[in-house]
Amino acid sequence: RLHARGEYYDYWTFNELDHLGYDIGADWLWEIGNNLSGTIGYERSSGLSDLREIQAPRRDDVVSDLAYANAAYRFAPNWRLRGGLSATRAEREGARANVESTTTDATVGLDYVTGLGNAIGIEVRETRGDAPVTQLIDPTGTLRNRYHEQEVAAVLVYNLGAQLTFAGRFGHTVREYDELPVNDFDRS
Repeated sequence: RLHARGEYYDYWTFNELDHLGYDIGADWLWEIGNNLSGTIGYERSSGLSDLREIQAPRRDDVVSDLAYANAAYRFAPNWRLRGGLSATRAEREGARANVESTTTDATVGLDYVTGLGNAIGIEVRETRGDAPVTQLIDPTGTLRNRYHEQEVAAVLVYNLGAQLTFAGRFGHTVREYDELPVNDFDRS
């Protein structure tokens, strides 16, 4: 599957913010027999950072690349084991200091799936990320903003009809920073 989307933004007052945002990507859906299937894909997106971050009409272009692969194995009629890997690289250029950040993500889940495609299960996710620290916090540029995040969540997918699906999750996330002197994150 291929997909592409483009949107042109034309501001009346702040012409320096005019830009073309886009998303392009490709997915390869694969299946081996009736019980093993998955997706391998790549996506690239470009646009402006959220203006609420700096609360000023300054241009910050963000380009991100995402590569991912996932698989699901039905080991019993109503049980599915799934896993996935993804990596993201994002670059920000513009009015503020240029930033490049990276994340890698691994997910494993176990679901009970009904014949109608409704599912309830548990999911474990581990993420590692890194981004540079601003000069205000570290003028020497020696610190990195590396973090390690773990999440355990209950997940639910309920098909309300042929074209309407409800998906929800409730979990607990713990994020710990390696070098940056900030408070670690621990929330449900």
